[in-house]
Amino acid sequence: LYKRTNNLPERNSAMKILFADDMGMIRAMLATALEHRKHSVEVFTDGDELLERLLEPDRRPDLIITDNSMIRVSGLDVLWRIKNDKRYAELKSIPVIVYSADDSAKLKTEELGGIFVQKMLETNKLFDIVNKLSSKIAKERG
Repeated sequence: LYKRTNNLPERNSAMKILFADDMGMIRAMLATALEHRKHSVEVFTDGDELLERLLEPDRRPDLIITDNSMIRVSGLDVLWRIKNDKRYAELKSIPVIVYSADDSAKLKTEELGGIFVQKMLETNKLFDIVNKLSSKIAKERG
C-alpha cells in the first residue's frame, strides 16, 4: 500500500522524465500533467526510441515511465535492458515505472526491479510515486 501525497512537487525537485507510450492521447495527457507539475518530459512513441536516447552521453534522466504494450520494444524489454545490458550499466539506478493496462506485467516488472502502475486505474498512484521521487531528489540536491 502507498500513502497518498499532494500532487504538487517541492521546490528544487523538478525531474527530467523520459516517457514512452505508443498511444498519442495518453502520451499528451500524461506529459502535460507532469509538465504542469514542473517536470521536464521527453516523449517517445516506442521503447526503441527511448533506449536510443539513453545511449546519448550526458543526458541522464531522473525517471523513466514506459507503457508495456508497444509494437517494437515493450516496456518490460526497456526495463530488462536498463537492468541487464552493459550498454546501460550507468543507468541501473534510475527508477523505471512500467505504466500498463495489462496487469499481467506486474510480477515481471517487480522481479526486474521496476515499479508497476496500472494504466488509467492507478493514475493517482503514478503521481504519488513521482512526487515521492521528486522529494527525494530535492533533498539530494539540497
